[in-house]
Amino acid sequence: MPAMPQGRRQRGNMIALVGAICGGVLLALLLFALAYTRLLGGNQEQKTAIEAASIAAAKDLGCIVVKDDHFGWVSLSDYAPTGTLTKAPDGNYQPVYSINTILATIRLDMILGDQVSAVCGNPVSMNTWKYLADQDYNAAMTSKNNLTALLQNSLLPGGDPNAKDIQGNLVQPYTSAENAYKQNNVRQNGGSAYVNGSLKLTLGCLDGGSETTVKVPQPESKASLGGANTQNGRYMSYVNYPYNGKNFVFTGAGNSIKLVDAKKFKATLPLPYAIPAIVMAEADQKYFENGDTSKPARVIHTLACAQPACIPDPRPAPGLLTLDCPDNNWPAIIAHIADLLSRTQMLNNINPAEIFTTQGGDYNGPGSGGTLVGDGGSSFGSGSMPPASALAGAIYDWVRRGGNNVNIDSVVAFVNGTGLPGGKFNKNTLYKFVIDQNGVIQLSTTGAQKEPYLALSENQVYMDCGDALDEIDATTGNKKAPWALYMKDQVRDWGDVLGGQHAGQPIPVNGTYIASNPADKWIACLPSALPDSAIAMNGNVGTVKLGEYGVMGTGANHKNGGGTATTSLPVHNLDDFAEPGVLGLNFPGATGGSMPPQYLQNGAAVTIRFRVEEITTAGGGWSWGSAGLTEGHFKK
Repeated sequence: MPAMPQGRRQRGNMIALVGAICGGVLLALLLFALAYTRLLGGNQEQKTAIEAASIAAAKDLGCIVVKDDHFGWVSLSDYAPTGTLTKAPDGNYQPVYSINTILATIRLDMILGDQVSAVCGNPVSMNTWKYLADQDYNAAMTSKNNLTALLQNSLLPGGDPNAKDIQGNLVQPYTSAENAYKQNNVRQNGGSAYVNGSLKLTLGCLDGGSETTVKVPQPESKASLGGANTQNGRYMSYVNYPYNGKNFVFTGAGNSIKLVDAKKFKATLPLPYAIPAIVMAEADQKYFENGDTSKPARVIHTLACAQPACIPDPRPAPGLLTLDCPDNNWPAIIAHIADLLSRTQMLNNINPAEIFTTQGGDYNGPGSGGTLVGDGGSSFGSGSMPPASALAGAIYDWVRRGGNNVNIDSVVAFVNGTGLPGGKFNKNTLYKFVIDQNGVIQLSTTGAQKEPYLALSENQVYMDCGDALDEIDATTGNKKAPWALYMKDQVRDWGDVLGGQHAGQPIPVNGTYIASNPADKWIACLPSALPDSAIAMNGNVGTVKLGEYGVMGTGANHKNGGGTATTSLPVHNLDDFAEPGVLGLNFPGATGGSMPPQYLQNGAAVTIRFRVEEITTAGGGWSWGSAGLTEGHFKK
């Protein structure tokens, strides 16, 4: 066979060489593409893993609740009263308030204080309203610090034994985040592994903030936002909304748990204060070549940030405020709520209101278990004050129950009488005010006669003011028998630390009567173990032991201060002054705990009642000596 020409051999070798080079390059490209694909896939899965870790931690943060002396229970999110951890001594669960809801409610209540004060002509009684709002603000600053400290500690490896959810389950964000990371670990061929212990969780803020779930006050024209940004009618987190010299900065919590831009994560912000709620998760992942786990080729550090959720509690039944005068009459100078807060006689401290609380149980009357004592100013700032000031405090407490959703214009209408039939109070009428889920005050009315009078919940507030109002007879010019005024505020202090066995929740109105005669539940004085403490139980004539029976607000007598005489009653229609027995408190909490019935159906929060002072001296006057009234009869 003839030899191949030299040229052809060279061309063949060149082709082979080029083919080999191209093959090598192609192989290298394939290997690079495979490695690059692995790298991209690994990085993407590591990103997914760290995002899952941050979301798991944020979810846990929103579950943590902390017991609070002032507000009961506090968290990053609201919770309805369904948690066993929150069970009050009466067996009913307590609600949990988010720190954002607390701050927004206080800010709104400060605005309402100024609005109501303006309607009433800026009376000094509204100083009580402002005092209570300031007290709530100071307590909120303590609450946010305690909540922040617990959240910070919970993020550490091992967590915090006090970090629990509403059911009492231990919440461990670090463990949850690490498990979420590992479950989403890198799965591409080539091998990688989480660097044990590299996970780090940090609590911080979001520069620029984001939309919260907390509505700004309505109407927004009265919200005093000062030009600060809002979104969809809601406050932004990490933006200051100052009011009356107080700073209000809401924490980062939205309508769902979500990832946020890690570039905006800041440990602190240049604000008066900032409640950190954004969690940053960081972790390291080591990658291996050719399955050689002894020599990781690289270690990749990734991070992600997430924001917890805050689900607002709709507060379906914040509670009733009732007001009546069951004596077939009404004080002529009291036409609406504004008069209660601003009339000269209501602001007069000559006959001040005495402020009481009950200790050791509910107070159903003498010998009932609880003890009625002067509160020494712990409730409204003073143990003795003009009745208008005490009523301003009670109305503040009722409005506060409505949360941050209460409509400003509706409160103004409630105060100035716009919402009353005829624009004023009328006789023989019991007025029942409630705040609906839209924050609007609704009114219903019934006959005022024979309405039961509730007992006083443990640790809550009672006001007793004899001679709250004097009226002059237009015909004779003589002073009429004075009006006594009584108030019970069942919702002054919240939680079972300060709020007693019922934790400052409204009182169910389906309790059982407590009366001296079970067969006839109509009495004119307080029930007691003493048989002569009840008058006119049968027929038209009876006797009465003159004592401090008016202290529960029945109006039987107020100032006789422990006299011991008894007297016959004149023939009279006893229905004019007889009244139902005191309605005992009935909280049907199950042994294991239950949702309180007054969460879904309005219970009594504040009750206000006028009574005509009915006991007079035999001579027809109405004065009392230092030894108390020793002879008297009932007079209409």
